[in-house]
Amino acid sequence: GGVQVLFPLFAQLDYKQHSSDHIDTTVCSTLLAFIMELLKNSVAMQEQMLSCRGFLVIGYSLEKSSKAHVTRAVLELSLAFTKYLSNLQNGIALLKQLCDHVLLNPAIWIHSAAKLQLMLYTYVSTDFINTVTIYNAVRRVG
Repeated sequence: GGVQVLFPLFAQLDYKQHSSDHIDTTVCSTLLAFIMELLKNSVAMQEQMLSCRGFLVIGYSLEKSSKAHVTRAVLELSLAFTKYLSNLQNGIALLKQLCDHVLLNPAIWIHSAAKLQLMLYTYVSTDFINTVTIYNAVRRVG
């Protein structure tokens, strides 16, 4: 078990729903919200997410899937993950993975709607930079 059993579901984001010919773009945000709840309620899940490089898997899946899945809800959950992890005593390593593979991954956001890009880069240029914990966790040196 563990959080890693959810990762294959991200690879199926582009699958059509059984009852229609449309792709459900809410699946990604639902999965992210579920993972966030798991991380909030269990240190063991946080450790599994870190050791399995969960945000790398999620980021890769988002890169390869339809850009229709990169919605406002996905961005808001990613930002909520960032804020939550920055306040955890042991959340810095997970925060770094989240930023490297999802939040600051241009391959995910480059084809998203301009409004989403604006929201993301506004956050990065204001709250992100002003939060010392986050900035120090992801700042590249050298």
